[in-house]
Amino acid sequence: MQQNRPAPQPQRKGTTDPNFPEPWATYLLRARPPQSPKVLVTYHELGLDLGGHVDRGRSRVLHNIIPYLAWPKGSSVFWPVAANAGTDLHPDPTMFWNGWQLWKCPYIACFGRDALNVILPDADPGASFFHLDYASIYLLPSLSELVDRLPHEQQLAVEALTRIKI
Repeated sequence: MQQNRPAPQPQRKGTTDPNFPEPWATYLLRARPPQSPKVLVTYHELGLDLGGHVDRGRSRVLHNIIPYLAWPKGSSVFWPVAANAGTDLHPDPTMFWNGWQLWKCPYIACFGRDALNVILPDADPGASFFHLDYASIYLLPSLSELVDRLPHEQQLAVEALTRIKI
């Protein structure tokens, strides 16, 4: 499905990165991949995880899914859609797209509709794939939905990501 959304804002002149206030600057330091990533991975609670409020259930799901996808090291980057403030999250689509602008990943793996609503608020509620002019977005179940599934069920839930050729 083709979505009409304005392209993210260009980087500011004279800088290699847009201006990222805290905690986004810290996320940026943690997110730097060793090479040019092809897939940007996001989920609503990622800001909490990057901010030190790691959830073991989400971690277990990711530790199961990442090896299953078998993407080469450095081919993906984790970037949040919301910043943590204590234990609360503050969605920020501008900061998400500013981060995307750094890497211009052609693919976005978006876990959960909460995260998708931040980055693509006009998304068709019945769709699970969105093609923008500059990126393809895969909508996947949220990590909290995947926590109680068996490992092979978690892998089946992200099967669409195996079609991404890196």
